[in-house]
Amino acid sequence: MNLLRPLLVAVGLGVATSLHASPKIGVLLRDRDLFYGAVEQGAQQAGTRLGAEVVVKAPMRANSTAQQLALLASFQKEPFDALVVAPLTAAEFKQPLADLAAKGVKIVLIELPIPGAAYPTVEYDQAEMAATAGREMGALVKDGDEILLMRANSLDGVTVREKTLLTTLKATHPKSAVHSDFMTGLERGDDHPQIVKALAAHPQSKLLCTAFTAASLAGIQVIQEKGLAGKVLHAGFGSGLPAEAVQALEKGALQIWVAQQPKQIGAKAVELALDLVNGKTLPATIPAPYAIVTKANLGSPEIQAIRQ
Repeated sequence: MNLLRPLLVAVGLGVATSLHASPKIGVLLRDRDLFYGAVEQGAQQAGTRLGAEVVVKAPMRANSTAQQLALLASFQKEPFDALVVAPLTAAEFKQPLADLAAKGVKIVLIELPIPGAAYPTVEYDQAEMAATAGREMGALVKDGDEILLMRANSLDGVTVREKTLLTTLKATHPKSAVHSDFMTGLERGDDHPQIVKALAAHPQSKLLCTAFTAASLAGIQVIQEKGLAGKVLHAGFGSGLPAEAVQALEKGALQIWVAQQPKQIGAKAVELALDLVNGKTLPATIPAPYAIVTKANLGSPEIQAIRQ
């Protein structure tokens, strides 16, 4: 049997196992902002712990599908055993990922599954998470109180989260006006001024809801700067459990922090990629962890562990 030819074919297809002692895992993220910066940390830490080489790439611009596709193409220029990808869209990534998979590269997805493809995906059940959080948020105010939901200029998962929050709040508070006419994230750093404008436009709002980290941190700042703690209640989603959120919970500038755990997502995705390289069969969906943090449970061991 000629063993050389299969080896050369594998090299040409981008499979890295025969070329180096350590598995080589590529990681393609959506950006390197707060959430995905933490995903990168988790991925790198898992690679170090498990003896894999991890190479991370991300677009310079957030929500740039063109840049992300170009980076995906760049991964084909060197051998990788597996790729972890957080695609911005399913449709535009379906064929490029299928081409890589056909060449023997193992694929793990973060947040967004590809319809019709059998790649294991680490993702939040955005609808379940948002519905649960929405009920907790709604319990902060009475029916008839005005609610301000800052919309997010984002794709896929956050949009599902936002829509579910809106539906849940309207269902639990049928007499309340739920304002959702202001958006954050159109430009980097616009969260603070947009929240200021929204609160000025809806001064009777009793509850501010923010759907992602940058907006939630900006909401904390605005409430503190304007002296609104206790007057406007605040509930937001965010990455991990940063010191700003802890302090705001303690001082009343924040009532609920829905703590996503992106470092764990990055670590789990790399672990799964290595499982695939080693021939293991994985489920289609691997749930990502989150916790609803309040002042009451802030000191619990489970919540404190998120800060590590």
